[in-house]
Amino acid sequence: MSRNPLPLFVLFTLLGSVALTRGRSPAASPDPPPDPAPTPHFLTEGDRWAESTLHSLSLEEKVGQLFMVRMRAELLAAGSPEYLLLRNNIHKYHVGSLAMSIPAEGHFLNGNDRYETVRLLNQLQLESKLPLLVAGDFERGVLPARLFGTTVFPHAMAFGAAGNLAYAEAFGRITAQESRALGVHWNLFPVADVNTNSLNPIIGTRAFGENPLKVGDLVAAYIRGARANGMLTTAKHFPGHGNTAIDSHVGVPMVDEDWNRLSAVDLPPFRKAIAAGVDAVMTAHVRVPALDPDLSRVATTSPAIITDLLKHRLGFQGMVVTDALDMAGLNAQYVGRVGRAAVDAFKAGNDVLTMPADLDASYRAMLEAVRTGEISSQRLDASVLKILRAKGSLGLQKERLVDITAIPRLVGSPANMAEGQRISDDSITLVRDNGKLLPLRQTPSDQNTLILYQRVRPSARTVLVILCDHRHRHLCGSSRRSLALRYRLACG
Repeated sequence: MSRNPLPLFVLFTLLGSVALTRGRSPAASPDPPPDPAPTPHFLTEGDRWAESTLHSLSLEEKVGQLFMVRMRAELLAAGSPEYLLLRNNIHKYHVGSLAMSIPAEGHFLNGNDRYETVRLLNQLQLESKLPLLVAGDFERGVLPARLFGTTVFPHAMAFGAAGNLAYAEAFGRITAQESRALGVHWNLFPVADVNTNSLNPIIGTRAFGENPLKVGDLVAAYIRGARANGMLTTAKHFPGHGNTAIDSHVGVPMVDEDWNRLSAVDLPPFRKAIAAGVDAVMTAHVRVPALDPDLSRVATTSPAIITDLLKHRLGFQGMVVTDALDMAGLNAQYVGRVGRAAVDAFKAGNDVLTMPADLDASYRAMLEAVRTGEISSQRLDASVLKILRAKGSLGLQKERLVDITAIPRLVGSPANMAEGQRISDDSITLVRDNGKLLPLRQTPSDQNTLILYQRVRPSARTVLVILCDHRHRHLCGSSRRSLALRYRLACG
């Protein structure tokens, strides 16, 4: 009598599966399949323009499209050295993008003319052969509101405290509308980091919170609101900068986590950002030994992290953008060969090279890498096409200038201002009230008393300490003197 071989076959199959599973290390365990991203639209008018433009560009022009250079709005005035340098870089290096850098406070060379910056942006667009992508780091809306008359929002963590996804979507919508009205097309936001380290000196309130699921939901809501209103978005800082104790602007942070924690905490917000259709992902200048044991590399220059993890395992097909290449977290590793940072970042899988420490050296290093075959022409074309498609998706090939007369109607409307205030009010959170002082009550003894301020007489031991972080050190001098003067006057 013949035996049915099926049970024996099933048994061998199961045993083989168990053996294979046991042989895998945690770092090599399969990821869950990436969430389905929105289906891209091919052969649109913008796509056709991008492809035809790509074939018309010289090697020098293609390499130039990869670079995003800093534009300091506070120094931008007609005929100023900053403006002339930008104009020269656009012509000489065929720069593809500008990153608008704006201090929240401080003196502006353009005399605080609300629209002068926009006029100069229009002029720079006219100076460029191809339309420029203009990016901004608008993490609280378009700042400074004093200059642009825009809507102010609280930091991202306030949205986490309010816990209302509709607020995050409105945040994206209003920021997109007001940014586009001012000539800015691309926000380098939202922060997708999960802030799990209370000693983190650089993320903190810039993150939506410490719960990866809630952070992911808020990130996705912001992306939906911004993209629906014509703005490119960026999830940062991949693969996660939340559990660090060093600021990558001044040093090299270490993310000392195993694969299981990275997959459970740091990566979920990026997965949700990709599923929501985020246009770009910004890399972090952090070391992550669990993902790349080569400690000479940070995530920005790691093919294992950018190409293998982000592109292949998470399925991201959009633009990959470096964090600023002039930051110490990366730049300190390239002393004496600063241009090499751009080459290594590009080879790792980045498409946009942001704020190089030396534009000329970086541009020449990239040209040399392509000419010698270290970077293939196909790889270069793929990145340039992404950038051109982003420009085409915004319709910049048809209209790259801003209608300045429309700005008062589109920016800082009463409805937008009210929404920003409502979100700020709803985010107020009571953390501790040990003395049971809330709600405040008026006692009979102070019903007719209103204390506006108290005059303080300084003693010989009075010390006034003013702290400024590195990002605002240029403001410390004048602010310190002004505050010290007001303190002396208040003290009589």
